[in-house]
Amino acid sequence: MSAPRFPARKWSGGPPAAGDGKRAISVGTLGTLMSLIPDAAVAVDSSARIVSVNDQAEAMFGYAAGSLVGVPVETLVPERVRRRHRQHRLEFMASPQARPMGSGLKVTGCRLDGITLPLDISLAPVVCAGEQLVVAAIRDMTA
Repeated sequence: MSAPRFPARKWSGGPPAAGDGKRAISVGTLGTLMSLIPDAAVAVDSSARIVSVNDQAEAMFGYAAGSLVGVPVETLVPERVRRRHRQHRLEFMASPQARPMGSGLKVTGCRLDGITLPLDISLAPVVCAGEQLVVAAIRDMTA
């Protein structure tokens, strides 16, 4: 699993106030969480860059260890739906809540080799080191 990596910049905001309903964790806890999730998992920052990915996600999408960290999450989205995905992502970030992704839609991902996969994805917002992230738990729905 690739260790969480954050851009070299000052974190906006601070830790959430107690009782505001947001999940706040440390960078170390994020790394532990990502390694313990049995499904493929990707953590994305507010600029849509992957900051952490587990071994299962790297294997599912066909990438070498560590090669997804720092790349745009749309790298894992089929070209034909990237624009729509960006819009859905922006809408989600405006009001982040734990929920399934693409309710009522056919959700697909794109491997490094170009093969598309039907996916089931659940999203969970989390604050890590003062940064709003989204953790996506991903299941390959190929029969």
